[in-house]
Amino acid sequence: MAAAAPCLDRDLRTIDKVLLVNNNHDMQNSSEKITKPTLGVGMMGETSDTSPPDPGAARVDRDGNGARGNGDPNILRVTDLSKSYGAVVALDNVSLSLPRGKVTGLVGDNGAGKSTLVRIVSGTEPPNHGEVEYDGRRVRFASPAEARNLGIETVYQDLALAENMPVWANVFIGREVFVGPPFLKILDRRRMIAESQEMLSRFKMNVPPIDRPVEGLSGGQRQLIAIARAAAWGSHLVIMDEPTAALGVAETRAVEETIRHIRSRGFSILIISHNLDQVFRVTDKICVLRRGRLIGERMTKDTRPDEIVGMITGAFDAEEPVN
Repeated sequence: MAAAAPCLDRDLRTIDKVLLVNNNHDMQNSSEKITKPTLGVGMMGETSDTSPPDPGAARVDRDGNGARGNGDPNILRVTDLSKSYGAVVALDNVSLSLPRGKVTGLVGDNGAGKSTLVRIVSGTEPPNHGEVEYDGRRVRFASPAEARNLGIETVYQDLALAENMPVWANVFIGREVFVGPPFLKILDRRRMIAESQEMLSRFKMNVPPIDRPVEGLSGGQRQLIAIARAAAWGSHLVIMDEPTAALGVAETRAVEETIRHIRSRGFSILIISHNLDQVFRVTDKICVLRRGRLIGERMTKDTRPDEIVGMITGAFDAEEPVN
């Protein structure tokens, strides 16, 4: 067993130290088959994260066409959701829904409660009051891992990429594949590189060799990798926080094309953005928050930018939200 240690090169040892220090799961046997990543809806195969989903949480149909639920046309619905931080009310009885297989835009001024809503839906924080229904079942996530197990992936504004790690290691961060005896924690680097290359090639993304550190990539390339990683891991719902902030025109166009592509594969998408032009280009529905309250919901094709701006600024209140 001791002879195996010298075979690990510097990159493998670095990744093992950074990515696996908190990994307390039982490692898989090398004889188990790892399914290659796909862009359809479905888990990408077994990895080190083998925590079972909460038995009381929503059941997800992994059939390549999005989670169907119990005939519910919405992938996610929140009802009377409230969240306070001391005397500060971040969300005040918010009720909204995200249609299945569509792109929904969540807009509002700073402090409107958008990020708080995302943290609750992604399992980072619990609400003080209210219900969350995912895929037709009531859920309450205790952690982001539970949300990921049911197919909710979040692409944060900071992208959550390790800049000193290569592209392939970022694709598999937190979901590493192992070979050999479980107690050795030896990463199957060859398999992860091959599967990362296959996944990224499906997006036809202009990225350098996947063994190059992320710090050498442009902002748009980093964003595309973060989005592709979320889609490749079998998400039914992808949440994107300001996906094109600080990107150039060409990079923004590439990200928007990627959003349309994963929507066409059956994913439901929630986008938080201050760019109303972009919201109108890529979304099917728009939800407006102001000071922690839902002001209104509109189908994108049935509204105008001036109406959304008026709802954001408080120039006027909306009528009853759409279903």
